[in-house]
Amino acid sequence: SANGSDMNNRRNHYGVTHDWKWATRNQTTTYLTHEDVSIGNGAYESKYQGTIANTKTLIPLDQHMITVGAEYKYEKTLHDASRFPGSKSLNLSRWQAAVFAEDEFSLTDDFIVTGGLRYDKNQHYGTHITPRLYGVFHATENLIVKGGVSGGYKTPTLKQADDRIVEIAARGRSWDMGNRDLKPESSINYEMGFNWQNAQDINFSLMAYHTRFKDKIDKWDYCSSPNPNVWSCTFNGETRQSIRQYINLDRARLQGLEAAFGMPLTDTLHLDANYTLASSKITSGTSKGKPLTNTPRHMFNVGVKWDPTEALNIWGKAKYKSSSIDTDSSGVPAYTIVDLGVNYNFTKNLSGYAGIYNVFDKQIDTDNGYDKYLDGRRYFVGASVRF
Repeated sequence: SANGSDMNNRRNHYGVTHDWKWATRNQTTTYLTHEDVSIGNGAYESKYQGTIANTKTLIPLDQHMITVGAEYKYEKTLHDASRFPGSKSLNLSRWQAAVFAEDEFSLTDDFIVTGGLRYDKNQHYGTHITPRLYGVFHATENLIVKGGVSGGYKTPTLKQADDRIVEIAARGRSWDMGNRDLKPESSINYEMGFNWQNAQDINFSLMAYHTRFKDKIDKWDYCSSPNPNVWSCTFNGETRQSIRQYINLDRARLQGLEAAFGMPLTDTLHLDANYTLASSKITSGTSKGKPLTNTPRHMFNVGVKWDPTEALNIWGKAKYKSSSIDTDSSGVPAYTIVDLGVNYNFTKNLSGYAGIYNVFDKQIDTDNGYDKYLDGRRYFVGASVRF
């Protein structure tokens, strides 16, 4: 770039899943994923690696459906020693383990109550227990009423908690920087709503939700160039237009409505649409009264799926987001993005997919003072093998 040397960000992601059905009705699903991110800055390089192993077993017992499982996550960051002269402990690692259990109890043929607990232990942040209680009532053949309360808990990723790592943002104009003082985010969520579906596969759902956060993880401006055309934010000798750092908000709330609708247009064409109304506010701390970042008040998605043959599926989706804020000092205008894709089943065990994200290469006009950059047009292709 004209304002600084290039940084290269390379991300590889791998995963494998195994399903095992045993003892007639029991089922165990296990998956393993690995993410490898390399961030090059001239002759220097930083790396982030994360591995997750998860297993979950479903056991039906009379009126109960028992779920038990465990998860293990291991992360590490690696830095070239010459990148941070005089620094100590350049290479960090952290593990987190969890066990969880859930009981889906059919009180009657029409009323199911689910209760669950999750126990997390993090090498750095200690332990936490998260509960969940949910109810589903089949009011009629077509109408389902549901609601409940659940806790939430999210520890910072290692790269979010490492202030010696910056990741490329805003298509190379900005950096997202970690923060070693980050604390885990906790929340409690209440929701209530219904689903309706008729024999013609026309369906409609409406859900109201209210969530309260403590120490919510967010990003705010660490540095912002007064003149967007003259970059003045420097990290490790490199200059960018802005630097955003992960922080904890004190307390915040998020509430609103989610509505969804779907129907077949023909035997091979199906329409789906959903709408979200959101109201957010930081309720304490230095940013009290401000909305949460990247939380538009209105979001609307509409998509169509076409199945010209049993093996071929073609889809398209348009996604609209109303205006929001990106940091404490910059906004994001409303915008719409269109995606297209195709899926094809070559055999019973082999399928392929391809498509284009942001087909029209939608961008935000930064000349009007906006500091948000969207990912440009992107192509993807892949295959799935079942064995």
